[in-house]
Amino acid sequence: MTDQRKIIVHLAGLNRSVKGFHARLKEATDEISFQDSIWKTIPPEKMSFLSSEVSAENFSDCRIISFFSQEYPKLLKKIQNPPYLLFLLGNLDVLPLPAMAVVGSRECTDYGREQARTISTLLSEKGYTIVSGLARGIDTVAHETALACKIPTIGVLACGINADPGANVSTRLMEKITGSGLLLSEFLPHSRPTRFNYPIRNRLISGLSLGTVIVEAAEKSGSLITGNCAFNQHREVFAVPGRITDRSSLGCLKMIFENKAKALWKMEILHEVLPDYSSEIQKLPHTNTGLTEEQALIFNLIKTGKAIPFDRLLRESGFSQGTLASILIRLESSGMIRKVPGNCYKAEK
Repeated sequence: MTDQRKIIVHLAGLNRSVKGFHARLKEATDEISFQDSIWKTIPPEKMSFLSSEVSAENFSDCRIISFFSQEYPKLLKKIQNPPYLLFLLGNLDVLPLPAMAVVGSRECTDYGREQARTISTLLSEKGYTIVSGLARGIDTVAHETALACKIPTIGVLACGINADPGANVSTRLMEKITGSGLLLSEFLPHSRPTRFNYPIRNRLISGLSLGTVIVEAAEKSGSLITGNCAFNQHREVFAVPGRITDRSSLGCLKMIFENKAKALWKMEILHEVLPDYSSEIQKLPHTNTGLTEEQALIFNLIKTGKAIPFDRLLRESGFSQGTLASILIRLESSGMIRKVPGNCYKAEK
């Protein structure tokens, strides 16, 4: 293991205590002098070994940025104990865009799905990136709605970027998101999800966002943790009210009763409270960021022409039929290309 990789493993494995950060960093590098002040005051030039240049040669395909990188999200810097390192896969251009979190129950109702779709569509139309936790249910509806609206979305993982996320997360959805949006984690790339990771992860969902909308949540729910994090981070919090007899509405009603969330009893409230960024944001940029070298090669061939036949792609790429077919499925599922009559492929505008 290289010295640089050892440092990253040290820092990513920290709990979020200042003393722990200083101790581990001093253990990893003897060249930094420490003060008793908060860790954020460490000069950026002393942290150059954690620059955004640290990349795939150490940890597969993901990018790594430190708190001191210019790419580090400004909103996330403002929360209590932000992560020292972020591991990312996808389009980093999404990070500075205005974002809203949409979260809710895995065991959602049809009503919850309908409201999540309506809310996510409205937020997308107002120019917000949608942030959520990739779980089945409300999270998945939020991500998929953003993709359908051609707006970037950020999925925040409770495991490492390259780890098996578990049965509650769709790997196909993750692939779609990396085509134009972003996957983000503070855990080492191959770290498995544990039940302790989810509350840690939830503070990032709210921390990346200007506000959080809770669509459905039981009285004891991970979505309430996200909502409480948003409240404590002094961000906007909205909750969709429901019937007191519905278990999936009790958490939302509790947040409203405790004055921690605004009751989202009509969609106009989002229009009234939230700024409109629709004129300032680009619709879902199609970039090569997050693609493998082979995928980028095929996409570059397709985007230069009106419609390119499969046989021509096969000839110009030199790939086998199976490899090419797999790449085309990946690009098509990401919304970057579409199949047209004549077994041809065309780049989406």
